[in-house]
Formats: sequence, structure tokens, C-alpha cells
Amino acid sequence: MISHKSVQKTAFLVFIIAGILILVGSASSVSRAQSTATIRTDLGVYPEPAAPPLPPARGKFVDPTFGTEIMRVTDERDGQYNGTEYSYWSTLN
Repeated sequence: MISHKSVQKTAFLVFIIAGILILVGSASSVSRAQSTATIRTDLGVYPEPAAPPLPPARGKFVDPTFGTEIMRVTDERDGQYNGTEYSYWSTLN
């Protein structure tokens, strides 16, 4: 005869295993979407790579670290007053 407690334990274990499988499956899909950057596990010091050349205004490029597409909004032709002036505005401090 099967006891009620053994059925509960079995159901609980099935639930836990299903949850683990779901988490592992979702983690593997997230890792595939990330950048193809190399992970180094040694203690070496590596120089920062050179910055990519910037496209003109409204041009797009792919960030080499994170693999995301970035659009440049302005460039030097848009004027000399395109800067950060947050220190002059008290609402931004």
C-alpha cells in the first residue's frame, strides 16, 4: 500500500526537478543571446581595446563589449553647444 506521505514526497520531487529544468533551459537561452566575448580566468592584465570609429550623426554601430546596437544622435556638425550642463541646473544635482 502506498502512503499519502510518499505520494506527497514524490510529487514535491517532480515539482523541484521540473523547476530546475525550466531554470536551466531559460539560462541557456539567455547565455546564447549575450556577447561572444571571451572570459579569461587567469590573473593577467590586458589593455583596453581601441574604441571603434564613430559613425556620422544618426549612424549606427554594434558595441563590441555587449553586442548591442547604438545610434549616434549628434556629431561635430550639430553645433558647439551640444554638451552636458547638468551642474548649472539645480533639478539635476
